[in-house]
Amino acid sequence: MLIEILLVATAIIATILSFIPAHLAARGGQVIPLLIGAGGWAIFTASMFIWISNASGYDGLLPLFALIGLSAPCAISAALGGLIGWIKRQSAA
Repeated sequence: MLIEILLVATAIIATILSFIPAHLAARGGQVIPLLIGAGGWAIFTASMFIWISNASGYDGLLPLFALIGLSAPCAISAALGGLIGWIKRQSAA
C-alpha cells in the first residue's frame, strides 16, 4: 500500500514540477528554460530506452515504469504548461 502511494505521489509531484516552470517560462517569453527542460527530458528518456535495450529478463521493468510513470506525464504537462503560458502571453499582449 505504501509503495503505491509513493509511486503515485512521485508521478504527481514530477508532473507539477514540470508544468509550473514551463508555464512561467512560456508566459514570460523565455525560450532557454524550455530548451533546457526539453533537453533534460530527452536525455532521461533516451537513457531509459538504452537501459531497456541492454536489460534482460525482468531487469527492464524499472526503466519501463520510469518511462510510463515519469517521462510521459512530465512531457505532457510541460507541453501543456508551455502552451497555456504561451496562450496567456498572447492574450495579454
